[in-house]
Amino acid sequence: MKLYILIQRLLKRQWVRCFVLFFILISIIAVIASSFEEMSEYKVPLFGITYISSFVFLVEYTARILSAPALYPDMKAAKARLKYTFLCLLVIDSQNKKKSHLMLNCFIMWKVYLEE
Repeated sequence: MKLYILIQRLLKRQWVRCFVLFFILISIIAVIASSFEEMSEYKVPLFGITYISSFVFLVEYTARILSAPALYPDMKAAKARLKYTFLCLLVIDSQNKKKSHLMLNCFIMWKVYLEE
């Protein structure tokens, strides 16, 4: 069995999804909390949480790119990875950069992520 198929199976497990969603929520809370002046004494730990969350997201996104050939078995591995990379960027970075569209995209991604 190819490694990218194993990675794809791992990414579809419920505990992996919950792990990533946990870091999404923790990251949002840390960013919001760091914007309050009362939380200035906790600024370093809050930024630490943000950096750790960013690293978790980087690892997850890299794993998804590596496992893209499992999603597109009829394509060559490099082409499948390239296609997946640009499809995700279209969802995250909408052409109309208004905050409402970004929040809608985040909500849609969250719903799709839970229903996979």
